[in-house]
Amino acid sequence: MNKFRDLKVYQKGVKFSHYVYELTSGFPKSEIFGLTFQLRRASCSIVLNIAEGAGSDSSREFVRYLEHSQRSTFEMMAGMDVAKEIGYVKLTEYDACQQELTEISVMLKGLQRSLKKKTITSNVQH
Repeated sequence: MNKFRDLKVYQKGVKFSHYVYELTSGFPKSEIFGLTFQLRRASCSIVLNIAEGAGSDSSREFVRYLEHSQRSTFEMMAGMDVAKEIGYVKLTEYDACQQELTEISVMLKGLQRSLKKKTITSNVQH
């Protein structure tokens, strides 16, 4: 129970989400229901899908949730492209976010591969 908290990708995602909340707090108030909301939602979606997937009954279903997390990292990358383009974030903040998102994405892919192998191995044994 709650083993998802032990996952490094989950821990990194929580810290990243916290950073996104801090970063977007400097966005214009007019963006509270726009880009601010979207970026916060996407960053939370990364970790929420990891947690929800960890509660699945099967590795296959967990992988499906990790794929949703993966898509949220891409959504965040695109959102940060927009934030940079309109001048809401500095280049250093943008680069830091892109780096973190790339690392999270790689970690998610690795976990997906691991779970897929586990599923294949378990199917072969049955």
